[in-house]
Order: sequence, then C-alpha cells, then structure tokens
Amino acid sequence: MRRLKLTLAYDGTRYAGWQVQNNGLAVQAVVEGALERFLGTPIRVISAGRTDAGVHALGQVICFSTESQIPCKSFRPALQNFLPDDVVIRSVEDVPALFHAQFHAVRKHYRYVIHNAPVTSPFVKNYVAWHRTWLDDRAMQEAAKCLIGEHDFRAFETNWPNRATSVRTIYEARVSRHQTWDVWQPVFGDETSSDESTSAGQGLPAMPRAGEFGHDSWLGDYVCFDIVGNGFLYNMVRTIVGSLIHVGRGKWPASRLHEIVVGGKRSAAGETAPAAGLYLVRVEY
Repeated sequence: MRRLKLTLAYDGTRYAGWQVQNNGLAVQAVVEGALERFLGTPIRVISAGRTDAGVHALGQVICFSTESQIPCKSFRPALQNFLPDDVVIRSVEDVPALFHAQFHAVRKHYRYVIHNAPVTSPFVKNYVAWHRTWLDDRAMQEAAKCLIGEHDFRAFETNWPNRATSVRTIYEARVSRHQTWDVWQPVFGDETSSDESTSAGQGLPAMPRAGEFGHDSWLGDYVCFDIVGNGFLYNMVRTIVGSLIHVGRGKWPASRLHEIVVGGKRSAAGETAPAAGLYLVRVEY
C-alpha cells in the first residue's frame, strides 16, 4: 500500500464546492469518480480544505492510499483522461504513509481578485468580482496591515462558531493593483520587487502597479488581495475583502478594520464578497 499526494487546479464555476453534498455536483465527487474508474476500486480522498461553490483552486492538495504501483509520472496523465477539462492534476507525489493533507498543512495562501473597472468584461466574469467604482488600493493595503499576527477573527466568520476556536495566525497580507492579471504568476518570492507596489510582510513579492481608469480599463485594472495564514474560518477571506472594499471606496477609514478585529462582531464587518474572485493558491507542508 502506498500513499499519494495530488495537487489539483480547478475552475469552481459549475461546482457546488469541493465537498461531496446533496445539493449539486462537487469537485470531490468528480475526482473520486475518476479515481474509481481509473483504479477499479472506490477511493476516498482527504483534502487540504473545502472550497465553497464557485470558488477556484490553483493548488488544492489531496491524499489517499492505493495498491496501485503506477509510477507518479504516468499516474498523472492517465488519471487526467478520466477528468473533465475544468479539473486538472498538476502533480502526483509519493508521500509517507501517515501524511494527512489537512492536518499536516502549516500555511495556506488565498488570493481574491477584483476587476476594478467602470465596464465589466464578459471574458472574466466567472473568475473575478467586478467593482465599477475606483478602489483606493493603497488605503486597502494600509487597512490590511492589522491582519498580520495572531488574532481572533470571529468578526469575519459566517455563522460563528463553526470551529473550536476562531483564533488564526496571518503571516502575509497584501493588496496590489495590476494592469493585467496572470493567475499562474509566481507568488512566493520569485519576482523582482517594485517600489511602486505595497505589501505587508516579506514572503509575497511586490508587483508593478497599473494606472487609473483609461478607455481600455474594462480589460485591465485588477485589484488582488493575497493572504497567507495557518488556517481560515468559513467565509473569512471573502468577508475581509468585503470590508476592504468599504475602505477602498472611502466609506471607512483604514483604521476601521482594526476596530472590527478587536470588536469581534460580524455585524460590524462588510458584506461577504462573491465567490468567483476567490482562489486557493497554495498549501504548504
């Protein structure tokens, strides 16, 4: 018996989320079905974490045990033949028998992407959240600084409490603006930094800024929020983004986010941002 670790990317648009459920097709069901057809035996996988309906993943991690001796380099393309085009196996690795995709994760990186333009684009509507009025990304970044460190994030959790504790540690938080957006770009220190970009923490690279609205801004002007932590609560990232948008619009001062964290009341935070803009980028072990 061997233990395999798979890294997946998927477009969450047509799925009811990662976890198998009764109210729609789940990514987990598609993956487990493909494994059963490929290996000829039922397989139950363990994932690094759930993603909600409409949320995407660039680096979801799963693990399972199998008696198959197919080499990893052959396992990946063979399994891909049993999967739809919107679920891709990025890599397959042998791991120790006790490896657990959820419990052994030490950091998770999420990215939220906002298309900040007066006119929406039909080409990205399922992959970003559209906001028509100009957002002050520098003010949003100033607000995001208060997220760094260990805090009780219950104010950003839907239907608290969902877990034994709502205390989490955030290592990196950054708001940045881009003229173009490549979802596959390096995200952990592989880029040359720019003085024009704003960041909190040293692990995420700085990126070049774009200009303000222009006549072609419906194709450009993306505001990205990257956050890295040891874990996240239900809807935590999307609610933080909803709160940051109020800061970006000038409705709230940057200090308001700190007050929300300290106060711990969900009613004080912003709305839950749409699912389409959220990506599970990477899980570290």
